[in-house]
Amino acid sequence: MFPGGQCVIVDLPDQLRKPSVAGSKEALLLGDSWAAYAGTSLKDHCAGLAAVVNRGLAGTTAADWAANLDCATAPQSFCCQHAGEASCSVSQAVGLLPSDGSRVVWVSLGGNDYILSHCSTDTASLDKLQQDIEKVIRDLQWLAPKLHVVVTGYAAPSGPLYWTTGCDSPEALHPLNEVVRRAAIAQNVTFVNVSRIAGGSSTVHSQPEFYKDPIHLNSRGYCKLWTDPVLQEAMGCSASALRGASC
Repeated sequence: MFPGGQCVIVDLPDQLRKPSVAGSKEALLLGDSWAAYAGTSLKDHCAGLAAVVNRGLAGTTAADWAANLDCATAPQSFCCQHAGEASCSVSQAVGLLPSDGSRVVWVSLGGNDYILSHCSTDTASLDKLQQDIEKVIRDLQWLAPKLHVVVTGYAAPSGPLYWTTGCDSPEALHPLNEVVRRAAIAQNVTFVNVSRIAGGSSTVHSQPEFYKDPIHLNSRGYCKLWTDPVLQEAMGCSASALRGASC
């Protein structure tokens, strides 16, 4: 926690909390497949939320979004080839939200960059990844200064990532989550540690019933994510959303 209350860092073991965005009415989900596959499920678990705009694009990287790619200027980019007119444009994504009222954005980025590097802990690669995530956060802050930014990193995988190498252990994503946390600190935004929401730890993989594959959550997994009490607070959900929640 930093002097003056500028940065909010929430880590599940310590449950370090600060007031955030009570009464948020619109939420933007931005980033990779963790955002894309969430659909509008946040609305089912976040009382008081009027609308969810999903601008997640599966397969995209923090580097893609940091470049702020739109399909007019980069029609051959991965974003535009796989998502049509959606693109990896932060400005276009923010433009989908109403201009008035309380707004919050959940950013899910870094997973593809990291996994494509075979979960490399090379300092230069991790530093570049942190810079790209910070660039996306800065763009959000510049475009919408009142937008509350929340980043989480990723839950521990439910098993080895069989399509790549170097990502087999339960703690394989820990260096990635540390990068996301440091980016949040650097840009004074809210970080919530969700690495253990599905029963995983540094020594145990997450429970597979919450996953569609070793890295992607299923509907029950998103229920676990969105109903985490610390993330609920960060997203500005009303407390009543937790009553009777069962995943």
